[in-house]
Order: sequence, then C-alpha cells, then structure tokens
Amino acid sequence: MSLFIDYGWYSVNHDGEEVCGDRVVVKRDKKQFLGVLADGMGSGVKANILSSMGSTILSTMLMGGESVESAVDTVVRTLPVCSERGMNYCTFSVVTIDRDGVAVFTEFDNPQAWIIRNRQVVHPERTRRTVAGKEIWESELPLIEGDVIVITSDGAVNAGTNNQFSYSWTWYSVARWLCERAHTYSNAERLAYDLVETVNDVYGRKPTDDVTAMVLRVPPRQVVDIMYGPPAYPEDDEYMVREFMAEPGYKIVCGGTTSSVVSRILDSPLETMPETAGDGVPPISFMADVDLVTEGVLTVTRAADILERYYSAEGRPDFTEMDAANGAGFLARQLAESCTELRVFIGRAENPAYEGKEVPLDLNLKLKSMERICRLMEARGRKVEVYYY
Repeated sequence: MSLFIDYGWYSVNHDGEEVCGDRVVVKRDKKQFLGVLADGMGSGVKANILSSMGSTILSTMLMGGESVESAVDTVVRTLPVCSERGMNYCTFSVVTIDRDGVAVFTEFDNPQAWIIRNRQVVHPERTRRTVAGKEIWESELPLIEGDVIVITSDGAVNAGTNNQFSYSWTWYSVARWLCERAHTYSNAERLAYDLVETVNDVYGRKPTDDVTAMVLRVPPRQVVDIMYGPPAYPEDDEYMVREFMAEPGYKIVCGGTTSSVVSRILDSPLETMPETAGDGVPPISFMADVDLVTEGVLTVTRAADILERYYSAEGRPDFTEMDAANGAGFLARQLAESCTELRVFIGRAENPAYEGKEVPLDLNLKLKSMERICRLMEARGRKVEVYYY
C-alpha cells in the first residue's frame, strides 16, 4: 500500500457486563486494509456473539474478494435470532483502503464515520441502497497524509447519566472534540482511549451501552534506524556506522559495545544518564547525532515484551509500561507511536566470554529479541528491513 495506516481501538463495557457487545476486526494484505466495527443487539454475551459472528463474516468475505451484497446477505442469514426480541441484529461499519489510498465506507445503523482533515470534518458524498433488506450507506474518499478516521458504536453518541440520553452530547459533539484534539495525537490507540474515556465521563462512569472507538490514522513517514551489536570483524566498524548514519531517520543505538563503536567513529562522547535506570532496565545514554542510546539484550528484550503485551491487548491497551521513563519504555514507545518504517542494522560480533560455543548465548538472545520486534512491527503494517554485518 502507498499509505501506512496506523490503527487502534478501545472499548468500555455496558455497566455491569463482563464482556463487550462490540467487536473490532482489522485485517490487511498487500492489496488493501480492512477494518470492521460491529455492534450486537443489546449488551453482554448475546451481543458479543452477534458482533463477533457479524464482524468475522464481513471481514473474511470482503478480504476474500466477495461483494458487499454477498457479505451482508450472509450476515443476515447466519446470525442467530435473539430469543427475547425475535431478531438477528448486528449493526456495523466497514472501511476498506486500497493500495492507492482510497477509503470506501459501508455503514449500517452505526454512527456515520468522522473523517478529520486539517482540523475539520470531511463529508464525502454518501449513497443509500438496500442490501438483503437492510439500508446501507456507502461513500468513498481518497486519503492524504494527516487524515484521521474515527468509527464508533452508537454508545459513543447521546451518552448521558442515570440511564438518560444527553442531547447535549451528539455526533456533532464528537466531531468538535475530534477537530480540537485529533491532530495532537501521534498514536491511534491513545486517541481511541481518550475519546472513549471522555464518553465514559459523560455517562458518569456507568455507561448504559457498550462504547467502542476504532481509529485509523495516516501519519507522516517516519523511518527509525536501529544499530544493534558491532560487526563480526572490527575492520568493518566504520563501514557499518556510516551505513547506519547514511539515510535520514530517528537513530537508535542499542548495546554498550555498540554505542562505544558509534561514539568512536562519530567522535561523539557518550554521557550516561543514571536517573533513567529502573525496574531492572539499565540507564540510557546521550550522544550527539543519535536520538536514543540504550543498553543491549536486557533493554531490547524488555521492549519486545512491552510491545507484545501492548499489541495483544484487544481493545484494552495499557500505556503504563510504554510510558515508563527507562530505555525499554522509550524504545517501545518510539517504535509503536512514531515509526512507519524500520531499518535494523545487526552486528554479528561474538562476546569473547562465549567463544568456542556453537551458538554464543549473547548473539542468540540478541537475534531472537530483535526478530520478535521485527515480527511485531511487520504485523502492524510497518515496512521492515534488516541488514547484517
């Protein structure tokens, strides 16, 4: 795809319910990005079943090349009928973005998507048609850098306290909130979190409906370069450092020996910042011309753990570890929130302490921890390149 899509979502449950009746599914391949937000009738387990089935059917069929008509018809015919209301009901919003950056919206009974561009709401022309007996709204819009798309379940509008609707909090209230704030976020998850928590406050922290926000962002291109380990042969030190520094990007150096090599080649002194040590993570250092200098295996492994937990949160992201003032938090946050492309420069030098062993322990750990980070970044749509020295 020509555009990188940063995405995230956040949900709060109907007060008193253990599961959410809304469901988000995101898929992507080389041809397109697809996001689905489905809202099952009611709340709790029944709603969760309806939204889970609806979102799974829609995402699977549409990614497989089936038409909207076929996918919606299958949802209508497949969902179980609610024993209390006699209906099989699941509202949904679908957005697909092709490799040229054209977004197509298909919406059924969910609030209309908010598209924020230059701090204003964009209103693409919408077309109404009937599909499988359901009134569907469709629209499309070529996206540009800086665009933000927000899709919610209907719990995000008309929120109020004491089980009463608040007619002062409407679709337009959300629009104003987004126009004022969306541009200040460099991360989709944080925007989704703050929007849903704002709605939760309107409910008096006792929401009478499930509330979910799915956010898609088109951020500016940001390359992050990581140098991790010195080269296998000392005579290649300068070559590796020059390659690492050759192209513009946010520069990160990981490892004590690695940072010493970079410091020597760039003639840039290292200054350790002991106040950044904590929670078992060694301190970071400062070096001119490099944006972040961290310790090696311990820090990189912890950063991989943080990213893994963060990305597996399923609509409940926890920012605590990422916001920690230590090297692992700094590294994870930069990768998660400000990276669209990742280039990793890995040196294969062996630690003399493990000389003679088939697989040096430090090299094995180094490779595995960075491989985890690369897999996580690729799974979130980042372009990743790895170079070995």
